[in-house]
Amino acid sequence: MKNMKTYGDKLEFTVKHLSLGVLWSLISILMVILRRLSIGAINPLANQNREMYLKRPANILQNSLEQFIISSFGQISLISYLPNWAVVKVVPWINFLFFVGRISFTLGYPKYRTFRMLMTLVPNIGMTCFITFNWMRFAFQV
Repeated sequence: MKNMKTYGDKLEFTVKHLSLGVLWSLISILMVILRRLSIGAINPLANQNREMYLKRPANILQNSLEQFIISSFGQISLISYLPNWAVVKVVPWINFLFFVGRISFTLGYPKYRTFRMLMTLVPNIGMTCFITFNWMRFAFQV
C-alpha cells in the first residue's frame, strides 16, 4: 500500500492498522464480562455489593476506550498532513505502541501503570500537537 495517491488510500491504510485497537477494545470488554461471570455479578443494576470487584477491569476498559478514541481520530486527522512515506512509517508504529502499551498497562494496573500509560498517551499528545500546529498554520495563512 506504499503507492497511496489520495487521502482515501491513506485512510484505508490507517483503518486497517486501527484493527489492533479494536482487538484490544474487545479483549477489555471480555475481561469485564469474564470478571462478572466469575463473581456472579451478571446484572450490573442489581444491588449485589460486588461492583467493587469489577473496578479494575472496568477502569482498564474505560481508559483503553478513551485512549483508542483519541488515537483513532488523531490518526485520521494526522494522515491528512503527512506525506505518503510518513504515513507508512508512522501509523503502524502508533498502533503497535497502542497495543503493547495497553497489554502492559493491564499487567501493571494499578500500581505500575505510569510508564505503560505513557506508551499510549505520548503518541496521542504528539499527534495532537502536530495536528494543532499544522491546523493553526493552515487556518492563519494569509
